[in-house]
Amino acid sequence: MTMRSLTNRKGRIFVADALSRVIGNPNLNTLFISQTSLWNAIKKEANKHPYMIRIGKLATANPGAPYKWQNGLVCYKNRVVIPPNSQLFNQLLQEFHDSPYERHSGVLRTYKRLTQQFYWPSMHKVIQQYVTSCTVCQKNKTETLSLAGLLQPLPIPFQV
Repeated sequence: MTMRSLTNRKGRIFVADALSRVIGNPNLNTLFISQTSLWNAIKKEANKHPYMIRIGKLATANPGAPYKWQNGLVCYKNRVVIPPNSQLFNQLLQEFHDSPYERHSGVLRTYKRLTQQFYWPSMHKVIQQYVTSCTVCQKNKTETLSLAGLLQPLPIPFQV
């Protein structure tokens, strides 16, 4: 068979794939979540909590310390410090675990997402307690049972 003997015959069934029919200029939709109220609450809590005031004094007195003032917030290794035993814990955990965008991710994923921006003492422990007590996660959690084992034959009854 040579190239001259090949001819194109139009097919009867032609289904176009989705990629060949893409619209030329699609609209881009972006998702933006405003967190100004959260940042304002963190600043407000940082200015009145004694732990944060003590760390703030440490940050201003010792420039080489791991704590620094940035935009009115105390930061530890470029992460915003949240005061211990704060009401902000629940708000942050709801934002990073319960929101529809996070879809009830597990302990490790929630911890990793929170540690990118925030820091507080015993952070992993607080996140673990929150996620393990989440009722939605507990309802949807798969059971980790051992395998049932091999099938065993049922005894045949003597009388029918």
